[in-house]
Amino acid sequence: MSKAVKTQDFMANPVFPNDARWMGAAIAESRRAVGNSGVNPPVGCVLVTAGGHLLASGHTGVAGVPHAEAAVLATLDDMGRSAIRGGTAYVTLEPCAHHGKTPPCADALIATGIARLVVAIKDPDTRVNGAGMQRIAAAGIEVCLGVKAKEAHDVMRGFINRIQYNKPLCSLKIAASIDGKIALADGEKRWLTGPRMRR
Repeated sequence: MSKAVKTQDFMANPVFPNDARWMGAAIAESRRAVGNSGVNPPVGCVLVTAGGHLLASGHTGVAGVPHAEAAVLATLDDMGRSAIRGGTAYVTLEPCAHHGKTPPCADALIATGIARLVVAIKDPDTRVNGAGMQRIAAAGIEVCLGVKAKEAHDVMRGFINRIQYNKPLCSLKIAASIDGKIALADGEKRWLTGPRMRR
């Protein structure tokens, strides 16, 4: 495992008026991957032309393959690959910079000829942890970090919890009465939920 890469202050790079809109679309894509991406994070990716038109969007595939960036790039035909030159990629999590089941997404994005990369949150995985943004910036692509970071973090909180604390994020659903009880004091059974919830 590599140490955290010291990154430039990507949060200081300019944020444009439509960045929040397109990152919102990427976050909507990432929500579609929650629970289906295996150990990989549920990432969303949106590609926008230099003229500000949506070109393609997608999310991490089943069991994490393909990654969101690779899934979106695979949908582009020759015309799409030409149209993305000088455009912007919006991703909810920093693109990977290491070889695993797939090649680095950072390299795939560099090859497209995009002018900007807008990232919601830095990848806490020690194999990435700034290296993806650093590699993309070194290729002359402007990198902007932090657009809609809280919303993206909320979608990926299960992945982030596992990486940072090596523990799963668990959710508990419990039926309780208005005073916080789950049973009567004398042990008598009484339904706390309606018929629809008991199905």
